[in-house]
This record gives sequence, C-alpha cells and structure tokens, in this order.
Amino acid sequence: MAGALASGRLWLALKALPLCLPLAGLLKNRMYTYRWLSLVVWLYFIEGVVRAWSDPPPGNWLALLEIALCRAIFAACALHVRLRFRNAKALRPPPLHRPAHRHERPAGRVAPYHRRRPVFTDGDLSAFTQDWRRRAHGKALAVVRPGSTDEVAAIVKTCARHQAATA
Repeated sequence: MAGALASGRLWLALKALPLCLPLAGLLKNRMYTYRWLSLVVWLYFIEGVVRAWSDPPPGNWLALLEIALCRAIFAACALHVRLRFRNAKALRPPPLHRPAHRHERPAGRVAPYHRRRPVFTDGDLSAFTQDWRRRAHGKALAVVRPGSTDEVAAIVKTCARHQAATA
C-alpha cells in the first residue's frame, strides 16, 4: 500500500474515479449529468492550475494539458446544455392568445375556444405525454390548453359527452 501511495498510482485512481461516475448518465443523455459534470470539472481545473504553477517541467506541462482538457469538457457540456434548451424551446407550442377584454371569452362552448386558441393535434406531443423523469409515457390525440376554469369545464363536458378520455 505504501508503495502504491508513494508512486502516485493510488492518487491517480482516486482522482480518476469521480470522472467515471457520470459515464452512465452521459451515455443516457441526462441533462442533470451534463450540468453536474460542468461543475465538477472545475475542481480538476483548480488542481491543474496549482500544479502548473508549482511543479517543475515536465509535470507543469501535464498540468497545462489538464487545464486545457478541463476547459474543453466544460465548453462541451455548456454547449450541449445550451443546444438542448434551444431545441426544447423550438418544440414548445406557440404562446397562447390572451384576449384584451374579458367579454371576448366565450362562455360554456368549446367551438369558439378552438378558433381562438390552438388545439395541438399534430407534431411532437411527447413533451405532454411523459413525466418529468421520462419514465412514464402516454399517448395523446390532442392537447388543449385552457385559459380559465370555465373553459376547463366546457372541455371536460364535451369530452364526457363524446366519451373521450382526459388526463
């Protein structure tokens, strides 16, 4: 044990272990793992800066390489998170139209509601049919986004009249 500790192999293994932990999450493309890794990599960056400043060559050259790799990993994680958010934003439905006056709202009827606010029936509805952990999935024929409790009541009554399931 003392030989492994003195040669630095144990320290190298202990430093590499935290980098192996996020591999499963990265392979499953989990957003949380990318965020976590972009924060953990700064610990390695700090260690590289200290070693680059204090170690003699060629150790400081390896520390400079560590700094460059840490910056590359951080940039890649940040870019990946940014692109995922941009793509998720592009898949979001368009914003709802809000009438200027409350007298413009139809009371108790669904048909005028459909003309005023979109009912999403085509495109990718997967954002509305899975839970936040992406474990439970469902199937939707349409997505309706009401603006008031009266509109919710009218939609539920219409679905009950036509024996359509709601979730």
